[in-house]
Amino acid sequence: MFPESIGSLTSLTLLNLSECSSLTVLPESIGSLTSLTRLDLDRCWELTVLPESIGSLTLLFLGGCEALTVLPKSIGSITSLTLLDLARCWGLTMLPESIGSLKSLTHLDLGGCWGLMGLRESIGSLRSLIRLNPSGCSGLMVLPESIGRLWLVFKSNKSLVVCFALHILLRTSM
Repeated sequence: MFPESIGSLTSLTLLNLSECSSLTVLPESIGSLTSLTRLDLDRCWELTVLPESIGSLTLLFLGGCEALTVLPKSIGSITSLTLLDLARCWGLTMLPESIGSLKSLTHLDLGGCWGLMGLRESIGSLRSLIRLNPSGCSGLMVLPESIGRLWLVFKSNKSLVVCFALHILLRTSM
């Protein structure tokens, strides 16, 4: 267990807990880290849940958090978030509807989330998104209608990186 006293480190800007394989939960006090902009929990295989509040992040790395089954609804309130790495989060079956509130999000990595069964309609609201990687999402059977709005944004921006798998999914669903 991580100590609740972490919340008193209000000047902390980066917290790297990657490969803390026995970490199962983060303390609620992590939301008190008002200066925290980067939280790296990559390959925390046993992490099962995130606290409702995780601060004012711009970068959140959760890749390889295999036991994580759900993201808190409050994730949509992190309006400064630009990168969300969920690659290899096998336990995730659905993203919260609030994901569409991440207006600053430019990168969303869902690669290898084979448990993910669908994307929420709100994903079409991610107008800043320039990279969406759903490769290896073998459980992804349905794309929301709103994904077409993203496709128009992708087509109009020549500097965009579009995942080949998404391109194939879009071509076959249109």
